[in-house]
Amino acid sequence: RHRCPRPGSGSSASVARGTRRLSRTLGGVLRGLAWMAAAGWLVRASRRRHVQWLPPARSSRSVAGLAVRTTGDRGPPIVLLHGLAASGLVWGAQFEVLGRDHRLVVPDLYGFGDSMSDAGAGFGPSDHVDHVLGCLHELGVNDEPCLVVGHSMGALLALHLAVAHPERVSGVVGFAPPLYRTRAEAVARIGGIDPMARLLALETSAAHRLCQWVCEHRATAAVLAQALRPDLPAPVARAGVRHTWPSYSESLRAVILTATARELLPQIDVPVRLVAGANDHVSPPSLLDGLVGPALWCQVWDGVGHEMILREPDRCVAMILDALGT
Repeated sequence: RHRCPRPGSGSSASVARGTRRLSRTLGGVLRGLAWMAAAGWLVRASRRRHVQWLPPARSSRSVAGLAVRTTGDRGPPIVLLHGLAASGLVWGAQFEVLGRDHRLVVPDLYGFGDSMSDAGAGFGPSDHVDHVLGCLHELGVNDEPCLVVGHSMGALLALHLAVAHPERVSGVVGFAPPLYRTRAEAVARIGGIDPMARLLALETSAAHRLCQWVCEHRATAAVLAQALRPDLPAPVARAGVRHTWPSYSESLRAVILTATARELLPQIDVPVRLVAGANDHVSPPSLLDGLVGPALWCQVWDGVGHEMILREPDRCVAMILDALGT
């Protein structure tokens, strides 16, 4: 004969046991994710020990709408261009030695870092190039061609500058150049940096909202950026949030995701040196395969990744001086 279950027994007890098992399972999963996140943080924090970056001794000033740091007043000019979601701070104190015998110019690109406040619209390659040239003109650095050095997106802008204004460029040095073949490859590689970069690289409404939140809570976002990237020097990590959605998204789309920079190389007659890190998962050495240029020279450095200018600044300076023939 069918008997109704007593309270706390039968099907009700089974549900309760199932709920407890589910809670334990979810708890285990969450604890696992927390441990994975902590392990990832510790790995990145351990990499911080290998960063050789030192804060620049010179401060920046506003010139033609760009915040710019200058060192030296004689000799052939050198221009250092940073990458996406960064600032001129990435070129630390070690690079200031270049100002001993050269005129060193280190701008915050338009819409980034301390060049963010007055930025309006227009963040494509030609826009960035025009702003850099305007800054050089105001500084009086227009009497001889410059060696243009770039990291990541800055390397692509250096190529654009060499094609658009060949008379202004004596040579190009590109560290970790993201010379992607397709947009899909670009999105996949950029998204490999971290979850936030993956979200922003997709250019979705969620990315827009995230960037808008960053703009509205800049101080909090800077602290969060430092926590998410313990492998970076704190000032460099905090400066990574100093941009707007238009400056970030349009620069990303028009400079990097278009994946057309490879086509510029055959048009550049001056010497071009490109350096990739063997451990770089954002701009891997394979991107150097198949490149063609009249005066192109490529090299892969063992043991370094995308942030080579932070981890191997002295080696980067030696490369720049070698490009100058000094």
